[in-house]
Amino acid sequence: MIYQILRKYIDIFSNIVSKTAFCSIILAIFVADGQVTYAQQRLSAKYLNYIDEYKDIAIEQQRRHGIPASITLAQGLLESQAGQSRLATAGNNHFGIKCTGWAGDTIRHDDDELQECFRSYASAAESYNDHSLFLKRKRYESLYALDITDYKGWAQTLKKCGYATDPKYPEKLINIIETYELFQYDDSRYQALARTVETPEPAAKPAKKVQQSGSDSQLESEVEDMLAAEIGQQHVVRRRRGLYCIIAREGDTFASLATELDVKPDKLAKFNDMHRDDVIAPGDVIWLEQKAKKASDEHSEHLVTEGETLLKVAQYYGIQLKSLAKLNKIKPDAEIAPGDVLILR
Repeated sequence: MIYQILRKYIDIFSNIVSKTAFCSIILAIFVADGQVTYAQQRLSAKYLNYIDEYKDIAIEQQRRHGIPASITLAQGLLESQAGQSRLATAGNNHFGIKCTGWAGDTIRHDDDELQECFRSYASAAESYNDHSLFLKRKRYESLYALDITDYKGWAQTLKKCGYATDPKYPEKLINIIETYELFQYDDSRYQALARTVETPEPAAKPAKKVQQSGSDSQLESEVEDMLAAEIGQQHVVRRRRGLYCIIAREGDTFASLATELDVKPDKLAKFNDMHRDDVIAPGDVIWLEQKAKKASDEHSEHLVTEGETLLKVAQYYGIQLKSLAKLNKIKPDAEIAPGDVLILR
């Protein structure tokens, strides 16, 4: 029936317009009637999939660090080609952050120059968190004077602060945010104060097979004291031994840290081979994720010094207490003495 009606109108107007042109008009009418808009047609399936996969992580970073989720997602989409770039697939690097000031794993990739060094992560979530910490540097402190819902201001200020060399970088971010309505994830309740800090890079240390923990612990405490003066009561989340951690201060408990870091006290205590009611001493390393089963390659043995316990050594190197005990064929609650050499891997 529809075909017969179309056939009739084609015959009527055949002397006015060509059949090809008329068919194009009819097709356009049917497309409009089906409400298939241009805006809907241009949405990329891979972009939509990326947003669906990582929006919760971006929202969590917004809650923790006060960076608009829309900006984080747009940067991730742009920098990682919606998760399809080599840096993203081989190194979980979704933001193209290079190796400067980085002690973790790396990946080589051609960028401004051949085979440049980029940061490599164990997961995309680590990349997202490191991106947030990267934007906490003093260089980007002007971002935090902006409202968290001002995605245009954030995009433009990122360029002014030197995040990207592309003159159209802000325009690209804004276009992605508006096309995919990423602004819906920005929440003014998570407006953060500017708490940017420049974390000093650790001094180079001579390679040693047998390590002692005292000097490094002292250095960490000094760094923490300096940072504490800049940012008030919030702890600095840092990366050490390839894991995220904070340095405890006077009065810290697993309950207070759990509230600040939004993690269950029992879970936080378990990460550190402790009980939620155990006393935390100022200067203690508190790990925010599951520790490793052995030390990194550069640490094979440890020379025990006065006052050290197996737990203290496990905490210092980021090793699970049971794993450290097993490596040394002793029990987790075994006593160790100055001069003992512990195997770390």
